[in-house]
Amino acid sequence: MKKACRLICNGSGSSGNSYVLKCGDEILLIELGIKYEKIIKSVDYDLSKIKGAIVSHIHGDHLNTITLNKFLKAGITIYSNQEVCEKYNGINILPLKRLTRIGGFIIQPIPVKHNVENYGFIIKHECIGKLVFLTDLYEFSYKIKDVNHW
Repeated sequence: MKKACRLICNGSGSSGNSYVLKCGDEILLIELGIKYEKIIKSVDYDLSKIKGAIVSHIHGDHLNTITLNKFLKAGITIYSNQEVCEKYNGINILPLKRLTRIGGFIIQPIPVKHNVENYGFIIKHECIGKLVFLTDLYEFSYKIKDVNHW
């Protein structure tokens, strides 16, 4: 039997972006641009299920500094691009052209055009197949096969 999966949108727009991808007993946070308290409420205050967080780019509506520091203090591993990693201590680089496993999630970052270094993400998990997450871009020139969710 397939595990239940769900994408929760905690915020989308200039006031803050945050998504929770729940696949069975695993959670992947996508974007940390809102208050920490709102994000942990959406995961029922159970940080033990969070396998990690990915952040597309450096803008504050995608990465709130206070929220970032609270998740790092809680021991959550956060991944992003080189520009974000250079500005904030404790964030891990997601290397381009490589797959990174975060729990049962397999993440492939793809560079997308914006006014700062920005990643889109191809996210694979056994219960959802392939999900493509894109935000804040003005051009997308990739052809991605076998996508289950955009």
